[in-house]
Amino acid sequence: MNEGILFEQKCIKKLRILGFNNVQATPITDYGADIIAYSDGIKYIFQCKYCKQKQGVSAVQEILTAKHFYQAQRCAVISHSGYTKQAYNLAKPNFILLITETELFSTQSIDSLFTGGIAHLNTAKPVIHDYDIIKEFNEINEEYVYVREL
Repeated sequence: MNEGILFEQKCIKKLRILGFNNVQATPITDYGADIIAYSDGIKYIFQCKYCKQKQGVSAVQEILTAKHFYQAQRCAVISHSGYTKQAYNLAKPNFILLITETELFSTQSIDSLFTGGIAHLNTAKPVIHDYDIIKEFNEINEEYVYVREL
């Protein structure tokens, strides 16, 4: 078995330990996600990257596409080697969590993973990764601006 698949299996085990439910690997044609998991009715997807080099924007683009395909509310990339500055820059406005292997395996709860582990988002408050709420807010805001302009 190759190192990438072993890394995915290791991540699946850790996500189960953290309390995620129905944690499963995606099919071979994964559409940019390797793991689907649930917690409190929220669907999460994860892309696992076991590479020697830091992950760049392509990893962020893959999980963002997968988020729409799988209709997930929250998504993250788990990397063995870390991330480039460009990956962090693209992840931030798209509310994508970039997790290192060390962060995943040192965390003790789902909440700390998705609130304490988002320092790269440069925010003092925890970020809500609920895309449906964000989308609805943006739509309402656009309508408000349009009406004000009339």
